[in-house]
Amino acid sequence: MKKLLLHTFFIVVYSISFGQTFHPEIENYTIADYKADNQNWGIDIDSNGVVYVANNKGLLRYNGQSWQLFELPNKTIVRSVLCVRNRIYTGSYEEFGFWEKDIFGNYKYTSLVPSFDVNHQFKNEQFWKIIEYKDRIIFESFAGGVYIYDGNQIQYVEDSLGVYDIAIYEGRLIVANRNKGIQELKEKELISFDFSENSYSISSVNNLAVISDKLFFFDLNERRIYLRC
Repeated sequence: MKKLLLHTFFIVVYSISFGQTFHPEIENYTIADYKADNQNWGIDIDSNGVVYVANNKGLLRYNGQSWQLFELPNKTIVRSVLCVRNRIYTGSYEEFGFWEKDIFGNYKYTSLVPSFDVNHQFKNEQFWKIIEYKDRIIFESFAGGVYIYDGNQIQYVEDSLGVYDIAIYEGRLIVANRNKGIQELKEKELISFDFSENSYSISSVNNLAVISDKLFFFDLNERRIYLRC
């Protein structure tokens, strides 16, 4: 009887643990809660656990108790968001910049577009992705190109028109190029990505992802997903 009770006890404990591990509590927030549009494009969390969401109406902020909406000066859709220390970077249509608190605790937006070369022209670009890489902020637009912000100036990466996705893999900034396959961004130049012992021949890549230290990418020509361990 003791063995049976002990066995039953472990089954119950295991079931509870399994449930706690794989069935977390999920809370759903509706438009009525956050009072913005029903389309959200990106999400990030700062070091204090505050949630920021890229929404059709602007930037949403949720501190666990209440929602706030911050609209861009031009009222455009926010497509991407990234929290970096005391700044919240966002990307939009032919526009990107950052939000910071002022001395009164209000969030103010600073556009980085004035940091561009005066001769630069956007190509109908939506900025869908923002990442931090080696103390720089990298903005990537949908097929429009890659832009590097060093804290002072914006640098457009030449020959990045066909870039559709970016990711950090083994400490390197990797891009998916529809025209030239997998490339690596070194300083301000795109070069062919070195696959070392592997002999891949890929000329057109649309998407890539880094999962558990493995690089996955999709070859448009072959319609196959490749994995680099």
